[in-house]
Amino acid sequence: MKTVWILVLGLAAAASAPAAPKADPAAPAPTNFAKLDADDDGFLSETEFVGGGGTNLTAIAPVRQLELRKEFQKMDDDRDRKVSAAEFDKAHEPKAKAEPKSAEKKDGGKGNSRSLRKKAQQLAKRMKQAQGGK
Repeated sequence: MKTVWILVLGLAAAASAPAAPKADPAAPAPTNFAKLDADDDGFLSETEFVGGGGTNLTAIAPVRQLELRKEFQKMDDDRDRKVSAAEFDKAHEPKAKAEPKSAEKKDGGKGNSRSLRKKAQQLAKRMKQAQGGK
């Protein structure tokens, strides 16, 4: 009976203890270069970037670590295994949306009717020639 009470009290104490904060695996990578540069050398190492400015990677899920490592490699333009502030800013600047290509812009707003009309005329000419040149 003593063992049961010790077990119950131990479980109650464990349940009331504050849980260690867990890193959100879906959280986006931090976008502030200064916060990530833990050693203030002006560059981000892969460990600094993946660790979010620290070097403790145990709180980050392995899948999220892999995603962040791939993102780091994309940012490292000169492949020197360091990301400068310029490389970081370039990777995080907003992308301009490209204007969609449309048939209207290609031929002055007339769509494909001009090219279709031309093809129809060529086909009609070939048919006439095939029928004996009428």
